[in-house]
Amino acid sequence: SSIDSTNARAKELAQGGAVHGTLVIAEEQTSGRGRLGRSWVSPAGMGIWMSLILRPSFLPRNASRVTVITALAVTDAIDKITGLTADIKWPNDIIINSRKVCGILTEIQADPDTIEYLVVGIGLNVNTPRDAFPEELSQSASSLFMESGVKVERNILLAGILDSFERIYNKYEETESFTAIMDDYKAQCITSNKR
Repeated sequence: SSIDSTNARAKELAQGGAVHGTLVIAEEQTSGRGRLGRSWVSPAGMGIWMSLILRPSFLPRNASRVTVITALAVTDAIDKITGLTADIKWPNDIIINSRKVCGILTEIQADPDTIEYLVVGIGLNVNTPRDAFPEELSQSASSLFMESGVKVERNILLAGILDSFERIYNKYEETESFTAIMDDYKAQCITSNKR
């Protein structure tokens, strides 16, 4: 129901041998984290705060591709389930109408040739109302509810994200071809060809 950080817990579980595909999800994070040590506001019952443990077969130099796969999975699920058009702001933000609704945090434990585990965290503002955001985020952050005016069933959206992620990730693991995935990413990336 409440946890400091799903990524922190997922890393603990991964170090203890948790299997590929283990999901950590919470109603609330008290110390949610984003990139570069930034905090992530994760109020109870309003979003999807989750971390997925992966044990990939590909090389550590390709680990960042998981962030790309995750961004595509999230935008695909948002588009299909809510009808909203979600874009990607490189490298790890999901944007709707110029406001951030989701952040992705990918962390890795590896040696030069092998990934021991990879944790991909998703913080998605689903039914968060405007007054739940701190003042400093009021102009830049949003939620699916704020953008659509409709409450979203979080379990259905979660299932959609995991379904899309598994489809894209498994195809990449099987084929090791990233070209089509990157083409899809570029088509949705609003920061391409910009400083």
